[in-house]
Amino acid sequence: MTLVLKILGIAVIIFLVIIWGIRRWIYTPSTDYVLKFLEENKEKSSLYLIQNGEVIGDIRSDQNMPLASTVKTIIAIEYAEQAAEGLVTSNETVQISVLEKFYVPNTDGGAHNAWLERMKELDLIQNDTVRLEEIVKGMIQFSSNANTEFLMMRLGLDQINELIKKLGLDNHEEIYPFVSSLYIPYEVKSNNYGKITSKQEHQLVKETLKDLSSVEWKELANQIHKKLKSNGASIYKQKADPSTWHDSDFDRMFSERFSTSTTYNYARIMEKINSREYFSSEVQEHLHPVMEGLMENPANQQWLKHAGQKGGSTLYILTKALYATDKNGNQTALAIFFNQLNTYESIKLSSSLNEFELSVLRDSQFRDRIKSLTNNHE
Repeated sequence: MTLVLKILGIAVIIFLVIIWGIRRWIYTPSTDYVLKFLEENKEKSSLYLIQNGEVIGDIRSDQNMPLASTVKTIIAIEYAEQAAEGLVTSNETVQISVLEKFYVPNTDGGAHNAWLERMKELDLIQNDTVRLEEIVKGMIQFSSNANTEFLMMRLGLDQINELIKKLGLDNHEEIYPFVSSLYIPYEVKSNNYGKITSKQEHQLVKETLKDLSSVEWKELANQIHKKLKSNGASIYKQKADPSTWHDSDFDRMFSERFSTSTTYNYARIMEKINSREYFSSEVQEHLHPVMEGLMENPANQQWLKHAGQKGGSTLYILTKALYATDKNGNQTALAIFFNQLNTYESIKLSSSLNEFELSVLRDSQFRDRIKSLTNNHE
């Protein structure tokens, strides 16, 4: 009996060591892992890299992929365009309660509440209001979904989608209220079935969602958006509360329905912002403060003139677009997208992406490896 216990004890220790080793590997940054993933996962990855006007990396850059929150870059540009024209002002104030209409608890990784806490720390909430520019910063730098949905209302979805055309982004799906879309299962249930908590009806809702066309999905999202911006938003949200029915199947559906575009498009957008020449000086005056949260870090100020970024992620998607000009004048624009990730891939890539970006910006030999990988895919 003692021998059996010893063997079991040793087995448990070995198991724990293996788990610890796997966990350590997953969370340890690895630029090699990112490169290998790009090389081996054609349907799940894409990259476009430009430095000083030269295309360094082009790995399936024309492949449309879900954008997740990286799409918020377009909304930030539209804000800057409208602020430059005087259609909105950076100093106009918005009631926090208006933003709360578009907040869905436990769906943004704590982004919105983290932004509000930061606003309180900086004493930037006055009489329960906050400036419009801070709302845009909250969308870009904290990735607040509630702020994003509010800005869709304030700036206008038609205007935001018209900007896509003005920027010449041919392979870019229209942007729609993706926060509102979180309530689509409730709408389907309400219109077609009984209680969504019933197992059978739960499955029927999922089957109906799968059959919805892209047009139908977006129409529902727009209808819900109107309900959220109405005076009855709080009552609607109580009835539709996702915590009573949400599961991982819905998560995957939402990920699959995100607006799509290409790394080519988003690297070129970053290049335009980085150039300081594409947009007017008036637009730049409003755009750079919201995009360049990176420059608030003293360590970045030591070697960068300016830099900005926007990333996005779900359980299955990881996207990032960034630009930078270093103190030597080197201008870099990068977009890298991943899709259909499993859990360990998502964690490993997320853990490695910052190291990957730094290597792209600072290591010419690493950029040569990307160029070599690009050449192997031609």
